[in-house]
Amino acid sequence: MRRGVRVVHADRAVVAVSKPLGMLTQADRSGDTCALEWTREWIRIDRNKPGRAFVGMVHRLDRGTSGLLLFACTSRAASRLSMAFRTRAVHKEYFTVVHGKMEASEGTLRHVIARQSKEQKLRGPSRSVVLERLDPTSAVATQGDGQ
Repeated sequence: MRRGVRVVHADRAVVAVSKPLGMLTQADRSGDTCALEWTREWIRIDRNKPGRAFVGMVHRLDRGTSGLLLFACTSRAASRLSMAFRTRAVHKEYFTVVHGKMEASEGTLRHVIARQSKEQKLRGPSRSVVLERLDPTSAVATQGDGQ
């Protein structure tokens, strides 16, 4: 099992996993360990399940992001959680450390999340609040829908 990953909550329907920075949420061509398969193995061992345990991925975090991932342990839970994320019934908060001094204590952030050909895709706006000012960085909390 990979270091830095841990289960923070588990019940019959869901498993909440703390995903470290650098870990994939789901497998890609790299063959690197991903949170989905890590969780599947954790369920197999913890619940003494033979074979391949069902794990439903209902949302993702980028490889360069650490945070909580919620996995469904049943198809019913997967369906309900997917609907909750799709309809934005799930409240998400993001905490970021930014380089540089944030002049305002709160406001709206507009930031680049991906490069698509020659254009840049913008995420936002996100309502943000500075939590703490450090030198030379600021810790910022944003609330958003992840879109």
